[in-house]
Amino acid sequence: MGVPLAFHGAGPRRAEQSATAGGTWRRLLGDARRGLPRPDSVASDDDPLVALLRGWLSPESSLLDVRVGSGRYALPLAPLAHELIAVEPSAAMAEGLRAGVEARGIANPRLIERR
Repeated sequence: MGVPLAFHGAGPRRAEQSATAGGTWRRLLGDARRGLPRPDSVASDDDPLVALLRGWLSPESSLLDVRVGSGRYALPLAPLAHELIAVEPSAAMAEGLRAGVEARGIANPRLIERR
């Protein structure tokens, strides 16, 4: 789950100062302060993104997740695809993904651990 590109390097105070009349930055900062789902948590089957992607996957599909983390979206979707290709540069996050794959009995992962 990324942060909008315009926020990178801006810092919270700067973002608040440049908030648009519509309050876009204030809304984004408010979401961040309230705490969005942890990046190491797994999305539920009723998550809107999981539901959307589920409709596009088939047993012949390859699922590519770049910067997969510990598999928030890849783990619930992997069983629906022929292959999961997961790219993760962080050893700690890759270890979390391995644990999730093992716990769910997912047989189709290919993990690429490099930048």
